[in-house]
Amino acid sequence: RRCRELAEEVEALRERLNRGEIGLDGLGTAFSKLLEDRPKEFQALQAWEAALALAVPAATRELAEWKPLEKPQDGLIPMQPWVALSAAAAAKSNAAMPVGGTSRLLRDLCDAVLLPRLRAALVDWSARDPEPCLQLVERCRDTLPA
Repeated sequence: RRCRELAEEVEALRERLNRGEIGLDGLGTAFSKLLEDRPKEFQALQAWEAALALAVPAATRELAEWKPLEKPQDGLIPMQPWVALSAAAAAKSNAAMPVGGTSRLLRDLCDAVLLPRLRAALVDWSARDPEPCLQLVERCRDTLPA
């Protein structure tokens, strides 16, 4: 019964995302709450997979116009709830994810969404002007885990 309720809540999040009522940051916050409220069900249903499946298209859409070298914080702020979700899952006793799962969730999200935007920005970057790149690296270091 509790697993069914969790599945219904995940489906409701998907519907809210499709209607544009929730964004990447809100989605991460919502999944963090689901993990906090129902850690056993979260693990049983492998809800981190659903989280990633919903987060990638949301992040791709939200970060499509992001200019990492001009405004690095704009692309990293929506990632903060996902960093928190990853940390919360790792901190749980009887972790709600398999070994490496939390880091995999965040890594896969970054690989799918952040890295392509960063690569595109760095292709056009002039090494003669290092400041924008340094600021981007500092923001990434401050926001994302090592």
